[in-house]
Amino acid sequence: MESTCSWAKTNELMRLYHDTEWCRPNHDDRYIFELLVLEGAQAGLSWSIVLNKREEYRKAFNNFDIQYCANLTDQDIDHILLNTGVVNYKLKVNLPRLKSRASDLSIKSSCEQ
Repeated sequence: MESTCSWAKTNELMRLYHDTEWCRPNHDDRYIFELLVLEGAQAGLSWSIVLNKREEYRKAFNNFDIQYCANLTDQDIDHILLNTGVVNYKLKVNLPRLKSRASDLSIKSSCEQ
């Protein structure tokens, strides 16, 4: 019986993602934030394209440090847009900043209850 999904057979990066990450529980906030950002970047694109850009996203967003992303300025976003290694669309590049601020508020709210 074959255990690799057909979509994961398109290239080695997809296979690696399938075999090591896909459908595996992970409770690390940074990892979950990374996937949230990458899923947002993927809208309208193939997951393979986003996986190929993943390392550049990690560099651009300080390895998906939530606090770092929350503190990004408009100038930082403009600078990241110059990076051809990320999806060059302002709304998608701004997602980490918006999502990090929302997650920070959510965490603070749940701690206050």
